[in-house]
Amino acid sequence: MNLKPSTLNSRIDIANVAMMLLSFIVAYILPFKLFLFSYAVLGPLHYLTEIGWLKQRDFFFQSAKNYLFLVFLTVLLILGYFCSIVYNQATCPTALLFLREPPWIGPITFWAGQSPRMMFLAFVLALLLLLPLKNNYKIIGFVFALIASFWINQLTSFQLFFGALLPTVIHVCIFTGLFILAGALRNNSTAGFISLGVFVVCSSMFLWLPENPIQHQVSDEIKQIFVQNNFLGVNSIIFQISRGGEQLITDAGIGLNIQRFIAFAYTYHYLNWFSKVEVIKWHKVSKKWLGFSALFWISSVTLYWYDFKTGFLVLLFLSTLHVTLEFPLNYKSIIEIFTLIRSRLKT
Repeated sequence: MNLKPSTLNSRIDIANVAMMLLSFIVAYILPFKLFLFSYAVLGPLHYLTEIGWLKQRDFFFQSAKNYLFLVFLTVLLILGYFCSIVYNQATCPTALLFLREPPWIGPITFWAGQSPRMMFLAFVLALLLLLPLKNNYKIIGFVFALIASFWINQLTSFQLFFGALLPTVIHVCIFTGLFILAGALRNNSTAGFISLGVFVVCSSMFLWLPENPIQHQVSDEIKQIFVQNNFLGVNSIIFQISRGGEQLITDAGIGLNIQRFIAFAYTYHYLNWFSKVEVIKWHKVSKKWLGFSALFWISSVTLYWYDFKTGFLVLLFLSTLHVTLEFPLNYKSIIEIFTLIRSRLKT
């Protein structure tokens, strides 16, 4: 049955409200397990289907090959991450200890702190490539950003924003909220605005939920997975922003509520993407890509099940790449929101 676009959008908005509430409830009860399930099972399928959908639209660039610049910066970004693993003696694998000796330790030390800079440059470059500017201006803009990054990369706030927050909670929460807002404005949908309101309330739950003084029971296995993959880093940053220098306890009080927020944000981010299949037709890609995506997804889930740390490292490039390749779409959504709001104000 073919539905009118307005009817279809309203039904999807209502379905999204239901998914938000479901994600909220499960995140409240099982914040650690839900996050790991969403990250390992829903995440890989989201990466592949979104990249395939973006590729069909040339990643919203005027030139189809521009996305290769973002791929190159993502490679350098991941190189910096792996160098940071080697640089930290506690996380360096035994087989790679030789890299901590001359002549390797010099390049390792340099690249260990370059991931935030590469994320920043990818963020800036995506905007420059999206704007209708002459190539000379785009080159000048990128060179200026590169020079500026040598100074601002030393700032702690810069490191935290581009190294930790942008590819994680900003990507799954803030940008998801912007997509919902853009859709509500575009369709002038009451259900869409209701969906946005529910999303804002659910996302801010860690601010207004009571801090449960009873310790939340988390198995040693799950704790080990969180520690090995540094999943508590973002929690600590949010805690520092909201509470200052107090000690973060992840399974009680505000620390537990922060994990509930992160579990909700990641879970709904993935569910929101899958719910759009009939609107943006992300499944309308080549059969080869669909087949590859299905096979890769099954392999990824199996790898996570076998050893979460191995799965995390193997899929780290793909998970980061889908963040950087989405930057042009993020910018287009922001531009669309301002355009629609300005049009409404004029009317």
